[in-house]
Amino acid sequence: MLSRWCNIDHLKAQPAWMLLLFSAGLFSLVRNSISLFKWLFVTFLRPPKNLKATYGSWAVITGSTDGIGKAFAFQLAQKGLNLVLVSRNSHKLKRVETEILAQCPHIQVKVLELDFAGDGVAAGVQELVGITEGLDVGVLINNVGVTYAAARFFHEVEEEVWMKVVRVNLEGTTLVTRAVLPAMLRRKRGAIVNIGSGASIVVPSHPLYAVYAATKAYIDQLSRSLYVEYKHQGIDVQCQVPLYVSTKMASVIAQVERSSLFIPSADKYAQAAVRQIGYGARCAPYWAHSLQWFFASLSPEVVLDAWRLSIGIRRRGNPKPTRCCIWNLDSADQSPTKLSEVTRAIQSKYAKNMTRTVVVDFSSDDLSTGIEKIKEAIEGLDIGVLINNAGISYPYARFFHEVDDDLLKNLIRVNIEGTTKVTHAVLPGMLERKRGAIVNIGSGAAIVIPSDPLYAVYAATKAYIDHFSRSLYVEYKNSGIDVQCQVPLYVATKMASINRSSFFVPLATGYARAALQWVGYDPRCTPHWPHSLIWGLVYSVPEFVADAWRLKYCLEIRKRGQLKDSRKKE
Repeated sequence: MLSRWCNIDHLKAQPAWMLLLFSAGLFSLVRNSISLFKWLFVTFLRPPKNLKATYGSWAVITGSTDGIGKAFAFQLAQKGLNLVLVSRNSHKLKRVETEILAQCPHIQVKVLELDFAGDGVAAGVQELVGITEGLDVGVLINNVGVTYAAARFFHEVEEEVWMKVVRVNLEGTTLVTRAVLPAMLRRKRGAIVNIGSGASIVVPSHPLYAVYAATKAYIDQLSRSLYVEYKHQGIDVQCQVPLYVSTKMASVIAQVERSSLFIPSADKYAQAAVRQIGYGARCAPYWAHSLQWFFASLSPEVVLDAWRLSIGIRRRGNPKPTRCCIWNLDSADQSPTKLSEVTRAIQSKYAKNMTRTVVVDFSSDDLSTGIEKIKEAIEGLDIGVLINNAGISYPYARFFHEVDDDLLKNLIRVNIEGTTKVTHAVLPGMLERKRGAIVNIGSGAAIVIPSDPLYAVYAATKAYIDHFSRSLYVEYKNSGIDVQCQVPLYVATKMASINRSSFFVPLATGYARAALQWVGYDPRCTPHWPHSLIWGLVYSVPEFVADAWRLKYCLEIRKRGQLKDSRKKE
């Protein structure tokens, strides 16, 4: 039969639609066969790198006293790497050190007690720099991470709890990476492995664990952007994506008590993970996890959302105890004068509208005081719409190791903590009234393009916003509240440093007009329709092409910015 179909004369005699169908089927068969063989080679046949020879003789591992981190430590020790173990529990650190040296007496082990949720993180990271000074640190495993004690709707999670998740998962990984990276750059070799999660990559949302999943989306985008920034400098950055692994964290999230075919032990996972170090920007090291990822990619997002929500509700513990007012919080300049000017302009044009202003500096060390001022100002008001628009970016493009402490702190505080805290403050009132709309302003830097090199932290904060929004959309859509992430590309604003508008770059007023038309429709959108054209074009281009273009473009921005700075100094 096949030989008959492959006969040229016979094919010519078939109707055109049959030829097209045959060609499409043949193309699909070839493509899927290539993907299958590639997966088999990558997962089982490709030899692991000699980590010690390729990258260096020392490895730093955070969260190294339990679960995956501890398993990584043993695997790397068996490959002859010396270890710097970082954890918050000194007794566990000593015990793990003793166990490793008993099995691998030929290596060296150093330990550092560091609680990433505490107040002494900056000092602890500096201590890590001191410990590793002069060492040939070739591998960094950013494994430290925490989650909620039980599934919770976002409004049920105490600020102290979700802020701990942000500090440990997000800030911990960022600060340790920046501490270890400069020495790798001097030696022009190294591997950085950031542990992500299927909660932010494999499934479209993770309701009832919204902040945890959002921090892992940050890790994924940060890793991808750093991969593009540093791959030509001898440094491989990778986000590894585990699904459920038999660990204490999995027992909290999913009541996983024992390993199985699809839920490996920490040792089995780490063994597979070490094989993948240095290969690609993102991977699911354990073979059964990659199969689950594949099948998840075939399922409609709405099905996965409903499935994740039902699981979260089943695992949820006991929680602790139309007129529309548009509340627009804009702290880009924290200027009372400008807020007053905007208020007067609104009232002169719309005299019947009531306007209140709250001056909040989202970059302030005392952000909680500002949030309390917002709560006081909105008490008793029918807040129907929240626009989380406050945000900052880099002054101009720069490599991750060039980002100074203040800028790094402000990016996280304004873009992530500000949006999360304001949402947490406004949401309970909407729930009481069973109606409302929350619009979080994302960015094409995290969603439209696969990476944003030289703007890595900014893009990562917007990836957080995107996944945070999607998870809240699933959590609250049945409670009368619409949560949406709007994805602008370039708009003629001060942040974009664009003074003139064009077909693809609208004025802020034009963008806002289009954006309001989309409020309440879909969890994610691109309001300005020419931006959607660009998104479609980028989607059709291979990722490595988009990465190369973006890197070249941002390097030019960096060059111009450095030249401008040098002229100012002169």
